[in-house]
Amino acid sequence: MKSIRCLLIKRPSKQHGVVVHYWNTKWSDSRGADRYKSHGRCDKVSKVKARALHREFSHELNTGKTKQNKPKRLTLGQFLELDREAIKTEVKPSTLIVHENVSKHAEAAIGADVELTAIDWQHVVDLKNWLGSKHVLGERTLPPCSKATIKKSIVTLKAAFNRAIERELIDTNPFAKEKLAKVQPKQKRIYSLAEVDAMVEAASGIWWKTFIRLAITTGLRFGEIINLVWSDIDEETRQITVSAKRPGQFKVGDRSYPRLAFSTKNHRERNVPLDREAEKLLLRLKAKSGGSIYPFISLQRLALIAATEDVQQEIPAPKLINNAIRDFKTIQIQARANLAKQQDVKLDKIIWEIGSPHDLRKSFATHMAKIIPMNDLRQLLGHASIVTTVDFYAAVDEHVVDKVRAAFTMTVAGSG
Repeated sequence: MKSIRCLLIKRPSKQHGVVVHYWNTKWSDSRGADRYKSHGRCDKVSKVKARALHREFSHELNTGKTKQNKPKRLTLGQFLELDREAIKTEVKPSTLIVHENVSKHAEAAIGADVELTAIDWQHVVDLKNWLGSKHVLGERTLPPCSKATIKKSIVTLKAAFNRAIERELIDTNPFAKEKLAKVQPKQKRIYSLAEVDAMVEAASGIWWKTFIRLAITTGLRFGEIINLVWSDIDEETRQITVSAKRPGQFKVGDRSYPRLAFSTKNHRERNVPLDREAEKLLLRLKAKSGGSIYPFISLQRLALIAATEDVQQEIPAPKLINNAIRDFKTIQIQARANLAKQQDVKLDKIIWEIGSPHDLRKSFATHMAKIIPMNDLRQLLGHASIVTTVDFYAAVDEHVVDKVRAAFTMTVAGSG
């Protein structure tokens, strides 16, 4: 590769009617046009410092860390939209949702019309401050974001700007040197078996009764349950197969409905055992399916999805089932009230932290960790690494906590 010739020069600039000079590295792009990189005003930056900055920049230019040609002019809004389009076949739908939300934040905090090449570290600071305080998004005033949300936003934009460098849209990544503090993980919400029974009883419809029982007895992810088809369920072996699915169609009578695309988390197929009670609930659900190949997506819902979504692409589970978080919360509130009534105590005596459908998976892992080897649990959960199983899902058993307390009690008693 031919070396790019770089010169350190003093370049004049007129500011408020006064001519000032800046140290600049000058080079020619592949079309022969002159390009410049400023290293600061001559009266502010010494010649020795300017030479050091010039050598450093020249090295970056000749090693490809900085691009020779001027990047294409794009606004932040244009770039983020193009970036989503470019990665949509390479990432999970949930990642695209995060990208879209983070893009809205960045455009609101920095400005959608700001040129991509003009974004620097100050814009990064502005974004973090905007996220960390009460802010307006569209017509809504939102509370400060959590540290985890701020970190996810910075990480997402850092990756996007790295792709911008690869595509020669910018020279440097303003998010590259942003240091991110470790974020305390959210406390696990582990449901007791009594709480699960209370939720199943509190659920008014067979859909939620089946979902809750299936989630707590299989550890399947929300999206894995929603994307199940009846052929995944083997009644003879009492197993459920979690596998990828290609988009297509199926017919009920004269009408066609979409068969939805789905990819497994780690691109692996796995089998999980089917609980007897969950099997009975599934049979009741099947009797009401009306011919849908999906236990948890009705024909009416599939028709609406086909009318509003691109069914050739994988659709995020939250878009397949509306208001799941809200409805699950309502079930928990009713379950808590039922427990209070059964135990004949005041409602405030029943401590119940509201959880999400994903907490059913965490609860399954924690209960199973007491009785099966950790590697077997990893396979059931579909984790690529056992570290994930241990760190994020298997909470310490209460018996272990009691034994630790007892051990210290005996030690203290013995020392007397």
